[in-house]
Amino acid sequence: MTAAPDALLSRPVAVADIPASGLEVTVEASDAERAELARRFGTGPIARLVGSFNLTGTSERVHVTGTVEAGVTQTCVVTLEPFANKVSEAVDVTFMSAPALERWRAAFEVPEEDETPAEDEPDEILGGAVDLGAVTVEFFALGLDPYPRKPGAQFDYEGGDEGKTSPFAVLKNLPRREEE
Repeated sequence: MTAAPDALLSRPVAVADIPASGLEVTVEASDAERAELARRFGTGPIARLVGSFNLTGTSERVHVTGTVEAGVTQTCVVTLEPFANKVSEAVDVTFMSAPALERWRAAFEVPEEDETPAEDEPDEILGGAVDLGAVTVEFFALGLDPYPRKPGAQFDYEGGDEGKTSPFAVLKNLPRREEE
């Protein structure tokens, strides 16, 4: 069984430790963690991975806002050359205790699995903590460009179709139906 991608970067924050005024937390991945995340996500080296978060709320409901930023080497889909790319994702996530989450589900009448709820379902507070390492990894993954293109890279097609007639050219010779 393979570990979840976020298992490597775990930074739990106990919800009981969040003061009424809020809590600022920075998560920074170590060299080893960045190397393992690069392997798991199939990127080149990750130069840095930092999550900066503001936590507010109570033991029943925690609101996490902030940003996840990274410097990562990716391979250009046009030139196939590695290049430095940046990830910057805004974070806005709500966590709720299991009882609060059940009340939320009942209040919003969460639809069947194949339907989309009107509002994103909050994540659950597990073991009295929110894992900001997992949040960092999740938003890093969301921010990765699935088709990275090196700045200035252009796709120039040099195929053998030049001078050939398109297979759809014959359609222009078909008689048109009169509109009713």
